[in-house]
Amino acid sequence: MSLWRVPDAETRDLMIDFYRRFTAGESAPDAMTAAQRAFIAARRAAGKSDAPFWWAGFVVGGR
Repeated sequence: MSLWRVPDAETRDLMIDFYRRFTAGESAPDAMTAAQRAFIAARRAAGKSDAPFWWAGFVVGGR
């Protein structure tokens, strides 16, 4: 779920990586953490802001 609105393109990029990892067998929390870390690294490499606004609004809930 998201805690605030994140632009569509950034949401898409993060969710594609999250679901790729999750369907490959990672737990949901581990898949989200890894996807967020990869997202941060990609933004830094592209010279873009890695501020939490872009990635920290997404959390895993449930069991």
